[in-house]
Amino acid sequence: MQYVHNIKQVFLLSFTISLFLLPGVFISVGTCDNAVYKEEFDIILKQLDEITEKIEEFEDQQGIPDGEESPEETIEMIQDDMDEFIDILDEVEKKSIMDKLELRAELRTRFDWYDFTGHDTIPFTSEMIGDEKHEKVHALPTNRFRLNLHTGVDDWLRFHSRLSMTHIWADDDSPIYPEKNLINESRIPSDISLKVERAYVDLFFEPIENLPIALTFGRLPTTDGFPTNLREDSARKSTYPSMAYDVEADGLGVSIDLSQYTGLKNSAYRLVYIRRCEDHESYSFSKTLTQKKGIYRSDDLASSNLEILISQFETLLPGIFHDTLFLLHFIYIPKTPPQDMRFSDDAYPFYYDPTGFLFVDKPDSIGTSLKTTCYLESNNFLNLHIDAFLGIAYVKTKANDALKFMVDPSVVGLPGPPVQARDAYETYKHLLEGSASIPNLVPIFKQLQSAPPAIGLVCNDDHSDRDAYAFHIGGRYQLPFFKTNHPKIGIEYNYGSQYWLGFSEASEDPLHKLSNRGSTWDIYYIQPVNRYLTFRLGFTDMHKDYDHGISFYFGEPNAVDHHIQNTYLLMDARF
Repeated sequence: MQYVHNIKQVFLLSFTISLFLLPGVFISVGTCDNAVYKEEFDIILKQLDEITEKIEEFEDQQGIPDGEESPEETIEMIQDDMDEFIDILDEVEKKSIMDKLELRAELRTRFDWYDFTGHDTIPFTSEMIGDEKHEKVHALPTNRFRLNLHTGVDDWLRFHSRLSMTHIWADDDSPIYPEKNLINESRIPSDISLKVERAYVDLFFEPIENLPIALTFGRLPTTDGFPTNLREDSARKSTYPSMAYDVEADGLGVSIDLSQYTGLKNSAYRLVYIRRCEDHESYSFSKTLTQKKGIYRSDDLASSNLEILISQFETLLPGIFHDTLFLLHFIYIPKTPPQDMRFSDDAYPFYYDPTGFLFVDKPDSIGTSLKTTCYLESNNFLNLHIDAFLGIAYVKTKANDALKFMVDPSVVGLPGPPVQARDAYETYKHLLEGSASIPNLVPIFKQLQSAPPAIGLVCNDDHSDRDAYAFHIGGRYQLPFFKTNHPKIGIEYNYGSQYWLGFSEASEDPLHKLSNRGSTWDIYYIQPVNRYLTFRLGFTDMHKDYDHGISFYFGEPNAVDHHIQNTYLLMDARF
């Protein structure tokens, strides 16, 4: 019996020590899954059951002295204590996670005064029509609300997200321009619903000693790029320069810390894969273009997926330029799908002519693009209270096909192969006007002269190679007014050539100045009130020398004479 009693004492002592040690273990890991430690307790309980069975067998043979507590009762008490201890661990686990959760809110109220002068042009041309227009928008008010959520599950795993709403006061209209889609839908005024601007996970690991790597996946931090941090008077909030890539994007990327190998501070190489997938079910331009249901049933007329590869090297420079960030950024688009023009009133008939007279010649790809950006930004340059930046970029596009709107002359009894619709009248003019049998076709063929041109990669044909460049320069100065919380004044200038591809449709700037094919001046004054409240007064002067073609990087950019001025006042509250 003494043997049983000794076993019991040893077991109770060991288990008591375990109860004291286990909280330290679980608190140290901080964010282990509840299922993990419950599973371990289940193993301990199973072992207790096995010990109980052995003790019961021993009791049957030896008996228990009067007044002594049975092992079964002791173990039952231990099991009750363990259940209570699991509840305590649940609370510890919840608190540990909540301590790592960071939730911040931002509210911006902005007023814009716009002034526009310029001419309208005949569609798809540079030919001006009508008188010069002078139009104004007075004190357009918008609200922008954001919820930023950050949590570090552990040192090796972090989650970031931002919900965003931008809304014109009491307005219920959807914007027409710039186009509203997945590259900017939470960054331009729309409805009052919160949209996911970014939601991504960083997974950190070190496969090789002194070579830390981060895997990032989700809706990536591709908005608010440099130098937005200067105008917004905030820390860095994006991976890339705005003039390189400032649109909302989904994808995955790898970042490699090279500091140990380069000897330079904050050296890193990034490789990112972004993919844009079209919704094949329907479109929201008041037309149902397909009755196919399910994303696995591809609509043959819809655009193909767009894939983008991004590569970037960044580092802080050495020596007296130790506060200067250097970025070298590359974008490669191996296959550019043609634009889906079914929502266009000009092109809609070409997609749905049952006679076959009108049809669309749609290639899988219209070409390839390569964009290179070099960016420098220095904070408090040489301790002069000046933050300055310089960005230059070069774009090379190679068109290898185009979306074409065609007619098949054989359907109406005319000879020859299919031709572009807008050229059909000139091609068959001598036959149409010289034949009495088909005079009714003359008005139809004349009307087709206004059909869209071939839509290529920043061109109206299928073989043009284009070169473009842009630069962006500016800075801000912290005024020596200490009693007014260090206000700042800034100035920026950017220029883009005719075939420039800005990729900045999600910029916080409503004019998306870094996508402008022309010149832009931007001046602003920042007045902090405290750490939570900031005012900004600004003025933007933009000259558009060329339009955006058909849309984005589709079609030839034609000359325009648009002059846009924007005066704005905004109030930022951050909590």
